Amino acid sequence: MAFGLILVADLTPASERADPILKSLFLPSTRPSPSSATRPSFVACALGVLYLFQERELKSRSPSRFYYLIPSLERCDTIGGRSASSASAS
Repeated sequence: MAFGLILVADLTPASERADPILKSLFLPSTRPSPSSATRPSFVACALGVLYLFQERELKSRSPSRFYYLIPSLERCDTIGGRSASSASAS
């Protein structure tokens, strides 16, 4: 949901009104911070879903073609964990 709100905010045109608060020196420094935390969270979520899919395929003992295209359980766990920790540090 946060990713969608940030995407809409980035795609909408800027206001033509000259508001002095919007011309502050601190405003540009706060804009990248929410999106920098959203990207690692999205990666962690996506790899969590891939992990669950991979685990289900292994338990079924009849893997599909997609099973061979996605990363291993260990790789999904490692990258997803690192992404989640970098998202919480941001």
